[in-house]
Amino acid sequence: TINVLEQEGMTLSLGRKYAVNANFFNNGLHSPETCWLWGAFLTDGSASQRGRIRWMVKYADYQWLERLKRALESTHPVSLGTKSPRGNSFHQADLNVVCTQLWKTMCELLRKESCAPGFSPSHKCKYVRLPALDLPVDQHYNALLRGVFEGDGSLVAHKRHATMSLEFASSNRGFVSDVRDVINKHALSGVQKELYGSLIDYKLPDGKSFHSLRFYDREVLMDICDWLYPAEMHECSTLMMPRKFKRVRFFQDVFSACSKPNVGRISSKSDRHVLMDQMIKDENTEQARLLLDLVKQACDYW
Repeated sequence: TINVLEQEGMTLSLGRKYAVNANFFNNGLHSPETCWLWGAFLTDGSASQRGRIRWMVKYADYQWLERLKRALESTHPVSLGTKSPRGNSFHQADLNVVCTQLWKTMCELLRKESCAPGFSPSHKCKYVRLPALDLPVDQHYNALLRGVFEGDGSLVAHKRHATMSLEFASSNRGFVSDVRDVINKHALSGVQKELYGSLIDYKLPDGKSFHSLRFYDREVLMDICDWLYPAEMHECSTLMMPRKFKRVRFFQDVFSACSKPNVGRISSKSDRHVLMDQMIKDENTEQARLLLDLVKQACDYW
């Protein structure tokens, strides 16, 4: 069995019964699949333990781990459990891929993209930067940034100011700066006169730094969402996180419904109210209701 797997680019970890495509990153970031998984790894992944690549997320995103696992052709299980940091318990999903060859390849890629000498996998978050992709950027950069967004990004409704933002967060200022540059060049066509995206620096009580990249403009938000999740993507697409895909699609539908009659797909205000009620019914969460209310306030026609 081991010989057959090795011939097909698969390996069995010594002493274990699980398989994985150990050659997945042998050619670098050469496809949407490798770019998407790399973005997810840079944000939510870990390689600090020798021979082990790990993703740990909240339970609601366990399907994302299943998709990462499928991309790696891995048979490693996604385990579910409970974590209690500072006494606050929450359910989590955990994917541990044990394969020394794959781990070494990914660490070499990390060192290649690192901007600091003496880099080690345990300090990935502090030093790593976005890679410069040489292949077709339209398909590759949006897959890379989709993985980054699903790991450390969010679409946020701000009740106090009645606004929304698309955000990326990191302890590495250079990393979020790279994200801003890529989005302005590729998602926003690079023709705007100004550089979109506000970089905000925070100092935490423990002395550590935290950096947030935020986009507020409505049209910019729509352009970024359309770029990250193209129209041809659907709920069964493999290279995406179902929860964030659903949230982005909800946001797009609400904005489309709230558009002025000459550009929107719903012509009358009464029809828009019917659609709004249906959206609330389909997406029956407090965040969805808040998002819906803010979109109504943000649209000039409303």
